[in-house]
Amino acid sequence: MAARKSGNAASAAAASFAETAETAEKEAGQDDETSIVLADEITVKTRRGLTTFRRAGLRFGKEPVTLKTADLGDEQIAALLAEANLVIAEV
Repeated sequence: MAARKSGNAASAAAASFAETAETAEKEAGQDDETSIVLADEITVKTRRGLTTFRRAGLRFGKEPVTLKTADLGDEQIAALLAEANLVIAEV
């Protein structure tokens, strides 16, 4: 049951980030669906139970890693947001 809640929480977080990006694009007058807008920085770490995990060409562990979103491509951001094994927070 806990694994299911964890997956649902990850899906909810990804949906929240996607909704934030969509809202920001609309407010900025951008219609480009490939553009993702987040805070200037995000932290990424693995879900409980994973010591390391790789996604979007990057390696993550139990300790949060701070990334500047300007240094990431839209595809990398989308892959990170869609990954249930990662915990992502805007800084």
